Amino acid sequence: MFSTLSSGERQNHNKLARGYYRTDDSTTQGICHALALQGDKAVLFDPCCGEGIVASDLQKYLGEDQCTTYGVEIAGERFKKSAAILQNVLHGDALYLVASSSWASLLFFNPPYDWVKVKDKRLRLEQLFWEAHASRLIPGGVLVAVLPDYLFYRDAPRMAEFFSNYLQKGTTLVYRADTDKFKQIVVIGYRKKSEAGKALDPDIDLRNLLLTPDAELPALPKEPLATPFLIPDGRTPDTFRINHLTKEYVEMVLAKNPQFDKEVQQFLQTQNALSQKLRSVRQLRDGHIPALLASGGLDGHLEDEQGRFLVRGTVQTVMEVLEGAEAEETQKKTVTTSVRKHITQILAWDLSNFQLIRIS
Repeated sequence: MFSTLSSGERQNHNKLARGYYRTDDSTTQGICHALALQGDKAVLFDPCCGEGIVASDLQKYLGEDQCTTYGVEIAGERFKKSAAILQNVLHGDALYLVASSSWASLLFFNPPYDWVKVKDKRLRLEQLFWEAHASRLIPGGVLVAVLPDYLFYRDAPRMAEFFSNYLQKGTTLVYRADTDKFKQIVVIGYRKKSEAGKALDPDIDLRNLLLTPDAELPALPKEPLATPFLIPDGRTPDTFRINHLTKEYVEMVLAKNPQFDKEVQQFLQTQNALSQKLRSVRQLRDGHIPALLASGGLDGHLEDEQGRFLVRGTVQTVMEVLEGAEAEETQKKTVTTSVRKHITQILAWDLSNFQLIRIS
């Protein structure tokens, strides 16, 4: 059941350079031993699902008919692999996911490990992903977080505060991952349930443990726990989308659903888009569509002179790893920084041949 990841020296280097650290099979198996179902309608959400291997293994362990999977993946090839084995997967940057709160009953959290520049500040990507997705888990749901230990005591101590306030006091377990390659720890606990009129105290013991460098932690269980974490029933999210199409997503939709026109129209409806389709007043050409969109004279749907529907794309996010090393004065070492660049482009799908067109 626990799959192996295709690898090679060059492939592994490229994956690590993008902060892609897939949870190893032995650690995944240990996590499974700590979990069990409380009901029969669990909902698993992995906001950085990679090739879908870990989420699929968790689903198989818990019961494929009793657990529904949701995921997001930014890399095209990994998305196609995850879409083949998980039930609901979107292709795009999970930081731009549009989704409702409190629907997943199991949140598997293993985001990219890296620094990122945001408005001239250096922040950890793990913190950005946590702030974006912590709300997806229902109160009483189970969090499984696989993170580097130095994130808490060195790079982003606020994460220790977040976890101590988020997780139910006195019930959280922290393990050392089975691989020591990335100094990973595994945090498993229940999201707190609010009580009317009562302030929920933080878990000070958990916070202090996470802030302790090289803390002595137990290994993950080799056999199912006698008292596992019980995953309650989740629910279908009211909203779960990313407001742009990619070539990989179109290929996946075409393979699963030949009624593609209806799928496209439903998928691309944004909160602010009009439902009507507006015809361009002149022949479409470079510069024309951007001007109309900027002036507010056109929504995200339009037709060319042949009646083919084109759909506006969104801002593209590009991860760029700086070549030069940046020295830290307080620590005698060098680090590299990934910069998230937001490139304003208008992309459209020609639905007559499913080709992606860059308009500006």
